[in-house]
Amino acid sequence: MALALVGLSRAPSQKLLHFPSRWMRGEESPDDLLGALLFLAASALAAWFMVKFLAPRDDIKPAPLAKRLREGAIGFALGAGQLSFDVLMMALFGVYTVVAVHGLQPLFLGFIVMTGVALVEEGAIRAVMLPRIERLLGPWWALFLTSALFGAAHLGNPNASAMAAVAIGLEAGAALGGLYLLTRRLWAPVAMHLAWNWMCGPVLGVPVSGTAPPSLLQPRIEGPDWLTGGGFGVEASVIELFAGTLMATVILWLLYKQRQSAISRPAHSMSVTPAS
Repeated sequence: MALALVGLSRAPSQKLLHFPSRWMRGEESPDDLLGALLFLAASALAAWFMVKFLAPRDDIKPAPLAKRLREGAIGFALGAGQLSFDVLMMALFGVYTVVAVHGLQPLFLGFIVMTGVALVEEGAIRAVMLPRIERLLGPWWALFLTSALFGAAHLGNPNASAMAAVAIGLEAGAALGGLYLLTRRLWAPVAMHLAWNWMCGPVLGVPVSGTAPPSLLQPRIEGPDWLTGGGFGVEASVIELFAGTLMATVILWLLYKQRQSAISRPAHSMSVTPAS
């Protein structure tokens, strides 16, 4: 009886430990839904812990729920739109062709899994590391260093390369970090990260940073690596290098304008003499 209880208690932990990497390799099993839900619960708990105990206390700004949801919707639209543009360009260049359509299960499981991934990565890098480095070196160095770290963290993925790491740092690291600094909340960067990964793998069937999770669409991707990103995925392609860098540049320009406005506002208020 005791051995049976031990076995039952270990079952959820085994599913939690092995599910994400197995599913991201495209290996499916009847227990995938349970594994995905356990992974999401653990990821949400980890993100809450990081924000509550590791992030600077006064950095994440409170806001009404409607505003947070609006930021999340904007982030999701940016991520989904950017990835859709990339794959549309691949299709126009003749290197992406849909050859089969599978069931809807990858959409639901993929949304759960990619939400967990986005929560953990954004919690660690954007909510904890970025503001702490910012307080030491300023916002622009903090963005540069966390973007470089975000790119380097993907070097251990299948089919990774130095080019892929640099591209991810330029495209995603700067954009996600810029969104956090613009809003001082995680809603926009988490939603953008989620939308990108979800559209990329589970929806459109393009490799996600070297992994190939189950997907709704099964494409045939044939073409030079510089155009398709090779086995690593579109993140390492010249298409995304252009589109992602352009988006990051716009976000950083908005951040620059916001900071300039914040600097000029106190100076303007000091120059106004109260009426006697």
